[in-house]
Amino acid sequence: MTARDYLGLARELLAVSYRRSRRLTIGVLLTQALSLITVAATALTLRAAINGAIDHDAGSAAAGAVAAALVYAATAALGDMGFNIKGQLVDQVAVLDLPASINRDIALLEGLEHVERSDFLDRVTIVLGGPWHIVNGFWSGVTAVFGLLQLGVSLLLLGTVSPWLLLLLLFAAAPLWFDRQGQRRVSRAETETAEAIRLQRHLFETASEAAAAKEIRVAGAGGELARRQAAVWEEAAEHRFRSQLRAAAWRVSGWALFTAGFVAALAVVIHRTARGHGSPGDIVLAVTVASTLRGSVEAAVGRTTDSAPWTSTKPCTPCRSRRAESATGGRASSPPRRASSPSASPRTPPVP
Repeated sequence: MTARDYLGLARELLAVSYRRSRRLTIGVLLTQALSLITVAATALTLRAAINGAIDHDAGSAAAGAVAAALVYAATAALGDMGFNIKGQLVDQVAVLDLPASINRDIALLEGLEHVERSDFLDRVTIVLGGPWHIVNGFWSGVTAVFGLLQLGVSLLLLGTVSPWLLLLLLFAAAPLWFDRQGQRRVSRAETETAEAIRLQRHLFETASEAAAAKEIRVAGAGGELARRQAAVWEEAAEHRFRSQLRAAAWRVSGWALFTAGFVAALAVVIHRTARGHGSPGDIVLAVTVASTLRGSVEAAVGRTTDSAPWTSTKPCTPCRSRRAESATGGRASSPPRRASSPSASPRTPPVP
């Protein structure tokens, strides 16, 4: 999918969310926007409190401490509110809107040849099993965008202490890039094993349905069905587990680079202060902002991982299929394709 496709899909999901609940949609965006202010306010109020205490200015120190406490409380409240509001919105859209929209778009495709294509069926299996993951992935992507804006605010504050600290931007980008590389491997494994997941599900349902119980018992095929289903399930699970291990190795590498840059940045601030080029308040500001930066990067990595089901969803989603119909005069000229999402994990256990 191109950047235009992603923007169109984001616009469609945002519109669906807004139609479902204007109050919740605006609430999510508002809490994220206010969190940008609290990031800067926390560091600045702490620096004011420390500098006031060192200068023996009781009024400034007390005012800074009270302001820091209030900002911290506001940060915690905004975090809890944003999480709860987003959860309500995602649940409503995922249950009440998206499944019907996906099924309607699939039903409107003309012809039957696409139902015989394994790549189409693989992606249909994945997406139909993950409406909640798609909606949650979109809003996790929105939260990740605000997280990147928080990174920008943090870097601006660090730049007031020392321009060299702006180099932390490069180290902050490392975990995001490395995590993306790992997630691509997980998504590819999800797609590669989707056919095996469909096969093991079919075998499981065949062996456990009452209608087929008589034939299976007469033919004595129960053991063979169970063996084949378990073998396919274990093969798919092992392949996905290996992809998760490779993704973990990528993430560890990214965080190792960020840790090295984080330690180096704090060493620069301490060295400058020891030589008289800064104040202890600058050290507190740098430590606070750098810690916030680490938290923002960690949250952004987690949210980009959560958004993988959305970012890897391909044309069979409402936005793309409708765009295809409008471009072809109301017909979908080719069956849609879908990429994978982590939601399609092998959830059906082997038949005992």
